[in-house]
Amino acid sequence: YTLIRSISESPTNEAKMIAIRQTGFAGMGVVVERPESVALEASQKIIRLAALFAVGVFFLALLFGVIYSAVLVSPILDLTQATEKVALGNYRVQVQVPTHGGDEIVQLGRAFNIMTQGLAEREHFRDTFIKFHSKEIAEKLLAGAVKLGGERLNAVILFVDIRGFTSLS
Repeated sequence: YTLIRSISESPTNEAKMIAIRQTGFAGMGVVVERPESVALEASQKIIRLAALFAVGVFFLALLFGVIYSAVLVSPILDLTQATEKVALGNYRVQVQVPTHGGDEIVQLGRAFNIMTQGLAEREHFRDTFIKFHSKEIAEKLLAGAVKLGGERLNAVILFVDIRGFTSLS
């Protein structure tokens, strides 16, 4: 096929498409002339359908992205709120962790719950030790600075008795 685009000398000056094809029989050929709008009508319809399909796919992808990000962000926001409570001293807070799945968010939630349990136990032990020991000793016990079985220290003890102090006091 040979395509030729021409503008006719008609009063509308409408462009025409001309297709020429030789038939191979006695050097004869076929010539077809159509207005350009009619010749390109099918391709314009395909272009419009493709554009409409692309817009539809874009909005479906956008909707899927919003839903998927909400599913991912929700546990992270819960974890952030729980972390803020821990920063304020509430060590009893726990986050909801799905029983199934092993992705990073689930692992992070489980680790957070274990951490808050440990912090709550540590706080309970500290409060209990402070009831029976001084705050400094309790802090050393919790930090692991006190060895079981005691420890040997070199110390100097000074006894001073001031005459008549007992009666004065």
